[in-house]
Amino acid sequence: MTARRPDSTVNPTAADTAYAAGIFDGEGSLQAYIGGGPDRTTLIFGVSVSQKNDVLLYWLKERFGGEVYRSKSYIPRWHVSTNRAVEFLRVIRPCLVVRGKDVDEVFQIYENRRDNVNDDLAFYGTLSSTFGSGRVNELRVGFVKVGC
Repeated sequence: MTARRPDSTVNPTAADTAYAAGIFDGEGSLQAYIGGGPDRTTLIFGVSVSQKNDVLLYWLKERFGGEVYRSKSYIPRWHVSTNRAVEFLRVIRPCLVVRGKDVDEVFQIYENRRDNVNDDLAFYGTLSSTFGSGRVNELRVGFVKVGC
């Protein structure tokens, strides 16, 4: 049994973690962008899964926290960001088949991030080359670790 996140309501099992990894591998997306208010000096990571049927999205929220967003103009999506996104990726990483290398790059960038990314243009260049230019384009790409 794994530890429940503060914003989740169900303790994810090893099978839940493996299933979530499969969902992310096939349907998930990874975002990295510069945000943090008017100065836009904070590196923010996000993990999202979009589905027309939101049952799966609420399943993810129950086990891994985050939020489910719905609107008339967009397909519903589950989203978790920054520290929680990195935590989710660490939990599912052993089970990833397709996007493991992309997630490893996120870990490297996250561990080497600066308090103020505008202070180091070389760091932003690394971020841009990994995730694309401009707005750092989207890549389609407390728990215990499980071996898959």
